[in-house]
Parts: sequence; C-alpha cells; structure tokens
Amino acid sequence: MVNIEKYGNTSTASIPIAVAEAVEEGKIKPNDRIVLVGFGGGLTWGAVLMEWQVTPSPVSYGREVVRETWYILARIRSLLRRIFRFVEAVLGGSPTQEAIDDERKRRQKRREEAEE
Repeated sequence: MVNIEKYGNTSTASIPIAVAEAVEEGKIKPNDRIVLVGFGGGLTWGAVLMEWQVTPSPVSYGREVVRETWYILARIRSLLRRIFRFVEAVLGGSPTQEAIDDERKRRQKRREEAEE
C-alpha cells in the first residue's frame, strides 16, 4: 500500500494512514500478516512484521455522526485554507524566491558598505 501520491510526505503519520486505508478497502483482514516499512531522513529506516488481530469496539450512532461531522469540517477548513493561500499568492501576499534573494542581496550590500 503506497499513498504518497495522495497525501504527499506525511512523515511519521504515513504508516498509520496507509494501514487505515488498507483496512477500509478490505486489503487487511484479521489474522493477516503485514509488513510495515518506513524510511526517514538521514537514510534511517525501520520495519516490522506483525499479525493483524483487531476486534473492533462497537461505536454508537451518535459518536459516528460526531466523528463524520468533524471530518467534514476538517475538509472544509482545508479547502478554505488552500483558497486563501491561492488568493494570497495571486495578490502578491507571499514573497517569491526572487524577491527573497533580492532582499538578501540588498542586505549584503548594506553590510559591505557599512564595513567600508
């Protein structure tokens, strides 16, 4: 199960997200043996072989509704943030790399002039 194309690099959360998706899709069932592998910065890695033994606890209808509501609100918040970032970029609210480099050069030039 690989999901980086869907979520990007979610760092430590990548494995639990992938496991949750696999369980939802029916790719992992009780008594299945699964291998979880993670790679990190600095060429670090870790792996585990485990047997999936889960007995789901019953969830009340009310808790399920509340959970789904939070998921929907989180999706809306994420969408609004993306729209806000897009509008900010279009209106020039966030500096480009070129503007950052220009400012860095101006500061360096002022330092050099002050040293003379």
